[in-house]
Amino acid sequence: MNLKKSVAETLTNGYLSMMALFFAAAFLAMKLGWSLSMLSWIWIPLIAIFVSMLAIVWRKAHGAAKPAVNRVLVIGMVLTVVVSIGFTRPYAEDATLEIVNSAVAANHLVQSFAPIEMLYASFAKFTGLESATVLYYVFPIFLLGFFFAGIWRLGSALFDEEEKVAEFELFVIGIYWMTAFLEGQSVVTGIFLNSWNGLTWLSCFVMPVVLANCLEWMKQAEAGKMQGMIKKIGMAVIMLLAGQLTNEKGGFYVALMLFLAIAVIIVRKGYDYGITSGRFKKRV
Repeated sequence: MNLKKSVAETLTNGYLSMMALFFAAAFLAMKLGWSLSMLSWIWIPLIAIFVSMLAIVWRKAHGAAKPAVNRVLVIGMVLTVVVSIGFTRPYAEDATLEIVNSAVAANHLVQSFAPIEMLYASFAKFTGLESATVLYYVFPIFLLGFFFAGIWRLGSALFDEEEKVAEFELFVIGIYWMTAFLEGQSVVTGIFLNSWNGLTWLSCFVMPVVLANCLEWMKQAEAGKMQGMIKKIGMAVIMLLAGQLTNEKGGFYVALMLFLAIAVIIVRKGYDYGITSGRFKKRV
């Protein structure tokens, strides 16, 4: 078993599950007219999922043969977190803090607000922390952890050798930092400058994991087994809800990528059936 790949899969699936659960809860809360205080109790199961995710990771790592540590990668990730949290400030036009403060002060869920903004507001309400602390100091730690795990997951789907996966992660981190300083704030490169932004969540956190899942599904030979099918359908629903949490069009982009993956699988299965049935001649 590739320990790092297994850990990355557990982390990314856990994050996506938390996001999907919150979106479903926020959607129902808005439809039922709940207050922000009522919605904030959703953090009890969310924290339970997070603790369970860490426990599974610990169990996978405990007693297993420890892989070699890429010190350059570890230093790069630590520096990224420190610099992102300690030295960057929100974009001047970013209104997330103002929206979260308004929701907390009014203790009300406004349907015109994005679900992700209600995520921050409910956490601030649940913990009693200042909204700025939640946005700029607490969540970036967890979000950047999701980013690192997601890129590792994507690299594992692209490369077989762990050294190449580590190099891929370092390359992505370097490119994102370089483009962030050259271009300033943007949706994709804003991960290290405004990681709390919904579009940044979608483009830098959710979509790489969705792509990794699609690549893994397309490479699996036994995709037709019932247990595997149920697992894939459940994961697809979770990814759709997680994407919708980040942006009103997030679910569409996730659905498009899933559709393309399913189309590839169907074509491949059809070709394999044609070969085995003698309808097609196998190309050499």
